[in-house]
Amino acid sequence: MSEDYGGAYESVEECRELIKGVNNMATKKRGKTFPQGFSPCGVILYRAWLDKMRPAFDENAQPSYGVTIGLEPEDDKVKAWIKSIEALTKFTHFPWKTGEKSGKIEVSFKSYRPVKVVDSVGNPLPVDQYPWGGSIVRVAYCPNEYTGMGGGINLYLNGVQVIELVSGGSNVQFPVEEGAYVSEGVSKTPAEDGSAQGEPEDDDKGPF
Repeated sequence: MSEDYGGAYESVEECRELIKGVNNMATKKRGKTFPQGFSPCGVILYRAWLDKMRPAFDENAQPSYGVTIGLEPEDDKVKAWIKSIEALTKFTHFPWKTGEKSGKIEVSFKSYRPVKVVDSVGNPLPVDQYPWGGSIVRVAYCPNEYTGMGGGINLYLNGVQVIELVSGGSNVQFPVEEGAYVSEGVSKTPAEDGSAQGEPEDDDKGPF
């Protein structure tokens, strides 16, 4: 018995064989990484974390970039794409589900580094412009097989191509209220419904 290893192994050779076995197990646990692919076009659902990393939801998770898109379950191209991903592994866990409200196949992609976001012809989007929910996009991804936790496929986010952009800001359009407050100051002509009070006659009567 070898004293160099605290009497735990019969020989140095036995220790080496054990280390070799552990390394092989680690290699198998990492699974496989496949070449880059492109998703069918889908609509962004929820908040797209492309401008900054999504905070970790618990102490065991890592902050990440990510996006979830909705695909039409009856679309032939979507069906073919789903089958192509499922064919990559013998395991059964995949980063998608059928949304109860949306009725779409909701596919999630994530990355631990910033990703490129481009328009329909490959030009980078302007600085500080990112697609919001409702945008139509295509996602570049890299499938990764994992064997732990039941095994399956993750889709690592490599880039986003914007086909139809919905960006920051609000599309709400209120009706114009004549004579009411405007950003340049208070209107001199009060609205008929009394929503504007006009300018004070004496500055001392005002609160500022």
